Amino acid sequence: MNKGCVYYFKEGFKIAKDTFSKDKKNYLKYYLFLIASLIGRLSIVTMPIFNLANVRLIRNVKKNRNVELLNSFEGAENPRKWWRTLVTNSLWLTIVFAGVVIIILCAIQTFPFLMSIQTSPIVYTVFALLILIVTTIVITVYSLLASLYFLPVNYILDQYPD
Repeated sequence: MNKGCVYYFKEGFKIAKDTFSKDKKNYLKYYLFLIASLIGRLSIVTMPIFNLANVRLIRNVKKNRNVELLNSFEGAENPRKWWRTLVTNSLWLTIVFAGVVIIILCAIQTFPFLMSIQTSPIVYTVFALLILIVTTIVITVYSLLASLYFLPVNYILDQYPD
């Protein structure tokens, strides 16, 4: 049953608070996992493993109120999950990158208009900055929305292997 976004955020913050206040070793474990995850996402070979490990780590924290690193990597040897995670995350990156390129190409179309302005350089600069600011805002909003759209993919791949 969907209880709303605010309910799930409150529940997540409460679980995180309980987990980290219960045992101070959880801080060290979590930060070690975070560093390993950041480094692991740089390689195409280890990226799917860490994407699925993040989901499992969250599930273990919710269930046991403890950061268990080794249990987070269980099932990482399954090649089907690895390939599916790699393909879906690559698809997400491709869609985000293509959208950003399309937005930039649309913004470039305004440069002939800027070149046709025969007034002072101040007006030219103001229009150029305005176009740059609007393009940056649109790219940021698009990237966030595309990321939120693909956010549950790793969870779904972990929960339903077929």
